[in-house]
Amino acid sequence: MLNHLKKFLKVDLRYKWLLINLVFGTFFMIAPYIYMVSPDQQVLTLKGMLCWFGLNQAFFGIGGFMEEERMDGTFTNLFLYPVQFRQYFIAKALQIGIESYLISLLQIFFFSLCNVHIPDLLHFIVILLINDIITANMGILFLGFTLKFRKLGSVNALVQQIIGFFSGYSTDIKRYPQIIQFVSYVIPLTYTISLARNNTFTIHPLWLLIPAILSFAFALFGYAIIQNDISTLRKRGDTEQW
Repeated sequence: MLNHLKKFLKVDLRYKWLLINLVFGTFFMIAPYIYMVSPDQQVLTLKGMLCWFGLNQAFFGIGGFMEEERMDGTFTNLFLYPVQFRQYFIAKALQIGIESYLISLLQIFFFSLCNVHIPDLLHFIVILLINDIITANMGILFLGFTLKFRKLGSVNALVQQIIGFFSGYSTDIKRYPQIIQFVSYVIPLTYTISLARNNTFTIHPLWLLIPAILSFAFALFGYAIIQNDISTLRKRGDTEQW
């Protein structure tokens, strides 16, 4: 698994301009949301957007994992050679998690240079790490559905935006109508954003435990779907048709 992770990270470092584009592109993607709100809401919006960014990376990196392998010409190799798929897949998830977390930390630094400072920085950094774990689990579930319903991959960005909206990535969900709030509380990302926007650690641990457990349950369900689909592809021998 560690060898796979090293390989993924080396590829990242080799294509430096893609990495630079991702780092600075993220800043310009988030900045309009930050600067269109009042100054007293900028930090709260930044926290919500960075939590959502973790999901954005997970859905593109993990949720689009198989599509990326096909584009690189390595998809069929996963089925022909004795690769431990679980180890390979975990390494890929770790790569996405590391990338997402480091890029988020850079965004915090960039916005601090632009006078948007997060006062409870240590608290937020810890929550952000937990959030990236949760969103990675949700990315696994999305990949499972993508393999099951192949056209779902084409609406990846739309799904991200819908989840972001319902979780309140740019505003407090208490401003939403009650029926929308009901849907919001089903999404794990809602809880991590709410926790990230709280300035202390005085929230009951269950608020952190519930979304984490729920996300791992989603991941296990998603991985079961992935394993079943892989088994089906191998039996039929139609990996090239995926």
